[in-house]
Amino acid sequence: MSPILQLRKRLKVSQADLGAALGVTQSAISQYEKGTSVPSPEIVRRLIEFAKTAGIEVSFESIYAPSRKNGALDRAAASDDVQPPVGSLDEEEGV
Repeated sequence: MSPILQLRKRLKVSQADLGAALGVTQSAISQYEKGTSVPSPEIVRRLIEFAKTAGIEVSFESIYAPSRKNGALDRAAASDDVQPPVGSLDEEEGV
């Protein structure tokens, strides 16, 4: 489940109501929840502020964190552009 969908459920608001609060359409909220679109940092800032008014603390990292879909990382996190770190601290320190 996407972080935005999880947050919306916690806030107990509809997609239309959340969209209105953030200044976007219900369709945009749906796309964010499905992972077919990524909200801009400004929209995420508004989402964080909206959640804060309901007493829910949220971070940018928690919104932009890769979600799991059917056991796989979402498309953005699974792209070829993302490379695993090379080496380890032990190798760098000569241990």
